[in-house]
This record gives sequence, structure tokens and C-alpha cells, in this order.
Amino acid sequence: MKKLATLAALMAITFSSQAADLYLYAGAGLKEPVEKIVKQFEQNTGNKVTVEYGGSGQILARYNQVKTGDLFLSGSADYVEKLAQDNQVKAVEPLVLHIPVMAVRKDKSVNIHSRGCRSFRCVESAR
Repeated sequence: MKKLATLAALMAITFSSQAADLYLYAGAGLKEPVEKIVKQFEQNTGNKVTVEYGGSGQILARYNQVKTGDLFLSGSADYVEKLAQDNQVKAVEPLVLHIPVMAVRKDKSVNIHSRGCRSFRCVESAR
């Protein structure tokens, strides 16, 4: 959450002290923290933030279609890099690192093995 506070700082830097509208494209998986940050930002600045949520590919396609918006917050740097390659980005600030997690059903784990473990049980027991 500390890193997501950077989003609030970026939003504040984007605008002057005068109230203005801000349009944010955000990954759907980030909805809960983004809503909290947007609410706080609106209260602190008087700026209104409109957020369009979707999958990262979906919000990139939407941005490329309408060519409007102020901030782009996706779940993967790949989509931001595509915008940067097209010279559509002024600045990029990584906020968090995603750590993929896989779960395996207990009744299906007998023949599933990972590097360094005989089964996924050793991963759980290492915690």
C-alpha cells in the first residue's frame, strides 16, 4: 500500500492547485486500492477523478481508440512499455511488484512436482 501512495503523489503532481478533472485507466485487479486513493485525492485536492477499469490489454486498446486520459495504471509494465514505445508517456513510475501464486487442489497434487520439492506441500511447510 505504501508504494500505491506513489499513485496519489503522481496524481497530485499532474495537476496544479486549481480543481480539474483527471481521467485514469486502471487495471481491474487494482480497483480496491485505487478507489481508496482516488477518494482521498479528491477530498484533498478538489479534483474529480474518473476511473475506467478493465484488463490491461482492454484499457490499452480503449486508450489507443479514444486517445484521451491522463494516467494509465496497468497490472503489467508491458502495457506501459507499449505506450512508451509510441512516445505517449511522459514519465513511468513502477508502484508494486506482482508475485504470481499457484494453488493446486489437494486431490490432484500427487503427481505434480516443482523444482527442489517433491510436492507443493514442501512449499507450504517452508512458511
